[in-house]
Amino acid sequence: MDVLSLALGAVRITGAIFYDLTCTAPWGFKVPEIGDDVPSLAPGTERLVNFHLVTDGEALVQLDADETLTAGPGDIIVLPRGHGHAVSNGAPEQFFDSSITLEQLTSGRPTPAAWGGEGAPTNIICGFFGCGREADQRFSPGCRGCSRSA
Repeated sequence: MDVLSLALGAVRITGAIFYDLTCTAPWGFKVPEIGDDVPSLAPGTERLVNFHLVTDGEALVQLDADETLTAGPGDIIVLPRGHGHAVSNGAPEQFFDSSITLEQLTSGRPTPAAWGGEGAPTNIICGFFGCGREADQRFSPGCRGCSRSA
């Protein structure tokens, strides 16, 4: 069993919100810091954990100016502290602001999305799951605010 499965098995998950993206390079989106959005996204949840699971293609996750992670098929990047970040492939002229989809995400409607250019495709499942603050002790970040499992 991998480390992420062990950590998730020890954390009480209270709910999940996700969407399935099909993007073609160049593409990119920004995820704002969760901060005060926890109650509106998942009532009764203490902590929201972001994740990005690449099922096909490649994605770059930019945490700050000094930290970028590359994810390929089967890789999952988990951001247990809800830090803002950008996800992309190629050199997009403009980044989509994912905060505008939050209302749709919380509505319970399926949320597929597709955007990008004419380049190579990437399929990625992104979202949040809710848990208690004890999750902080379960995730051992490999970088500031994130962990990765392949």
